[in-house]
Amino acid sequence: MSVPTPGAAPGTPIITFTDVVKVFGGRRKPGREAGHGARDAADGGGAAQGTTTDLRLDGPGGVRTIGLPATTDAKIAKSGPGGGAGLGLVIPDGPLDVSTSAGGEVRAVDHVTLEIDRGEVFGVVGYSGAGKSTLVRLINALERADSGRIVVDGKDVTALSERGLRSLRSDIGMVFQQFNLFSARTVAANVGYPLRLAGWSRADRRKRVAELLEFVGITDKARRYPAQLSGGQKQRVGIARALATSPSILLADEATSALDPETTRDVLDLLRKVNRELGITIVVITHEMSVVQYVCHRVAVMERGKVVESGPVYSVFADPQQPATQRFIQTALHDRPGPDVVERLRRNHPGRLVVVTLQEEGRSSIDLTEATRGLDVSAHVVFGGLTEVQDRPFGSITLELSGPGTDETFARLARHAAVTDLGTSAAPRSDVRWEQGARA
Repeated sequence: MSVPTPGAAPGTPIITFTDVVKVFGGRRKPGREAGHGARDAADGGGAAQGTTTDLRLDGPGGVRTIGLPATTDAKIAKSGPGGGAGLGLVIPDGPLDVSTSAGGEVRAVDHVTLEIDRGEVFGVVGYSGAGKSTLVRLINALERADSGRIVVDGKDVTALSERGLRSLRSDIGMVFQQFNLFSARTVAANVGYPLRLAGWSRADRRKRVAELLEFVGITDKARRYPAQLSGGQKQRVGIARALATSPSILLADEATSALDPETTRDVLDLLRKVNRELGITIVVITHEMSVVQYVCHRVAVMERGKVVESGPVYSVFADPQQPATQRFIQTALHDRPGPDVVERLRRNHPGRLVVVTLQEEGRSSIDLTEATRGLDVSAHVVFGGLTEVQDRPFGSITLELSGPGTDETFARLARHAAVTDLGTSAAPRSDVRWEQGARA
């Protein structure tokens, strides 16, 4: 396998967004493209006003433009395989909310400033409507920004000509949620298709395809067709195809959303291998914080077109600042009891309930024996969970403390870890982090 030649040392930015805005519908700057799909147009937020929002839908049957009513909760419903009434649109199960602003605009990316470093796996996480898929399409100019600046590997994407964009895109691979394979071509032909377009000789294509199939672990599937493959195998074909021209950047847009948990882990392991062995920068778009937890070095959390929080994955998990981030982390870890669980715990445990966050930093791996030494107190673990984030332990446990030494034990715990007091059944207290996450 050939390894992309790095243009700069690891840790230097390879992708930079500076105050980037992307708007669909409504008033548009001259020369800007309309949206390329319902999902992309829906993948943004905004206030509700105006009359209608025009969405351009590109599908096998051609291009259609539909007008959506300018209501806060205009819906695009899934219908038929892939959704979109046979247009082949890629949208999740269930309806999507599309919010419109004055003039029928949908602000999918709203003044985003962000840096992605060379050689890292960077996650962009958000719920449907956050703007994450639109953001990733700005990197290879499948969508053009309305304002701001995007620099990819030293090239200003917002200023490139069509010829310049073709050169840029040849250095960016992309992996899709629905695989996007040619059903009438074999696995080998699918993987070799970019090389054929690039003018490689048949002998060189065969050699490169063999290398790629071996790398992704499906050498024995070379002559099979997509219909004969499992979902995980199809995604391996998609990854091999994306690596065909030895790109420096790989964009993975919801690459595991259509897969079962075990297959998801296998595909994420493959992405780790791509990053580790080939040095390729990977941008992972997902709505699952567990994917970020397993594979990413850093993460940006998006909400309503804005990046509301970003940083190293461990830091974001350990100390989430925004309600949306807190909500995502709760869905990934399940280590803190929700309100219903807390009520059940209070019925069965009359003592004082406290949640202790356990982290690798400092002395937060609490020695309960030391915390209760010399005190008339009993401490029992009644809930909790520990996991690994970037190969480091993280999680929390919920304790029931009872006895005269309860207050002093709480104070000792608080000196070494983040502690949340849930009170007792007689004097209950709420978990602020849960309440903030629920409101996100």
